[in-house]
Amino acid sequence: MDLDPATYSDAHGSETTTIANDRDTLRLSLRGVEFVGRDFDSLEPTGAPPKQLQRFRLNQGCLCSCRIECRIPVPVHERGKLSDGSLTVELAWRLATQRRSDSISSTSG
Repeated sequence: MDLDPATYSDAHGSETTTIANDRDTLRLSLRGVEFVGRDFDSLEPTGAPPKQLQRFRLNQGCLCSCRIECRIPVPVHERGKLSDGSLTVELAWRLATQRRSDSISSTSG
């Protein structure tokens, strides 16, 4: 399982967390609530009482109106050589427009 540091932000503030990725499911804990999904668009709370969920915006049961930033280590093939690289991901969901804005960049070496 991969564990990647992340920053979560919404109208209630920001916090650092870790995204656990077992290649099938993403998991992260936010303000004491675990969110699980097959991808970033399907992160649903698991086992949290309704009072705890009031601190989040959900759309069709999934996390929305927030921003998640993370850096994921990836192998980079460059001119026949394999080196370590990273994929920097910034995802922002807006409930009003039900759109997601993505920003991805990579580094190697």
